[in-house]
Amino acid sequence: MRIVHFTSAHPPTDNRIYYKEITSLAASGYETYLVAPSSSCEETTLNGATTITITRAKTRFGRFFMTTFRIFHKAWQLNGDLYHFHDPDLIPFGMLLKVLGGKVVIDIHENYPGDVLAKEWIPRPLRPLIALIMQLALKLSVKIFDGTVTADDELREKFTTLSGAKVVSAHNYPNIGPELLGAAISRQRYANRRILFLGGASLKRCFPEFVDALELIREESFAAIIGGNHNDQALLDTCKLRAYWSKVEYIGSVPFGTVIQRMLDASISINLFSDCPNHYDIRSNRLFEAMAAGLPVVVPNFPKWEAFIKRHECGIAVDPHDPVKISKAIKTLLADPELCVWYASNARQAALENYRWETQASKIKQLYGQILHDQPGRP
Repeated sequence: MRIVHFTSAHPPTDNRIYYKEITSLAASGYETYLVAPSSSCEETTLNGATTITITRAKTRFGRFFMTTFRIFHKAWQLNGDLYHFHDPDLIPFGMLLKVLGGKVVIDIHENYPGDVLAKEWIPRPLRPLIALIMQLALKLSVKIFDGTVTADDELREKFTTLSGAKVVSAHNYPNIGPELLGAAISRQRYANRRILFLGGASLKRCFPEFVDALELIREESFAAIIGGNHNDQALLDTCKLRAYWSKVEYIGSVPFGTVIQRMLDASISINLFSDCPNHYDIRSNRLFEAMAAGLPVVVPNFPKWEAFIKRHECGIAVDPHDPVKISKAIKTLLADPELCVWYASNARQAALENYRWETQASKIKQLYGQILHDQPGRP
């Protein structure tokens, strides 16, 4: 069976799409393709999966209209038995694929209506209306498309009551391979005082609050590694001018293998999110990967996150918009390697026992089996 994934907003090496869904499908024998935007047009095949990149338009208008059409057109040309797409702006093309006879799955990565309410580039008075339209579009999509994959059970429960809907949740749990299985948990590791922040230079990941917190850790020796994409060059440039930026190693966006290595070298993982509805549920790739890598974590104190931390005793929950409280949590961990060993051991055990991608990949494969029934997706 030929499975074609396509996305207009995520990079070709997206953690959830490529390293989890695509990789596990290819390993199971599916002929798997991914069509995604990038800086240039290329076609590569690795580990049984083929990635085709389409040049991304430079403006938001161009990305929304031209890039989406190019992505759809290439995906359609691949003549898939099943099409699996990953962004709400591709819903119209998913509908078109259905009209053309294709079998279509929508992947809902997050609470998109909640995300709309936090979009700075959308005029504030328009956000509630656009969020409502988004919610209606998602409900219609779930009813019309052949299947739906969500990133957690909370999202799944929003749509399972719809008539005829096939909905499964595939959580963003990590692929726990040999490197993560070999993660060391020792007092010396946590005495190294290496703080890892992989949220990127963005407001939604509380980057300025984290950088402000670093200034408050004055009496401690430490190193901070900051990685991830940035969407606000002015914000990044402003933070780089501060005196304590000398303690920071800014690595930007790096390959997944490098992410894992950085986690294995770190002592603490910072996983913050801004206070908006889209962030109240736990869907963070980096959180579960950090736990599998044996890192104590600092997370936002939203109710579900705080309950998660208390249940597993694996870190500290703080107000994500309060640099003073963020700095206190970091200082607590820096000053107590034994506490870090305790949190890290609990985090790793929880990840190994409860949060592994293998358990989620099987749900997607089962959904595909229900949809396909050994029939081609196009006439």
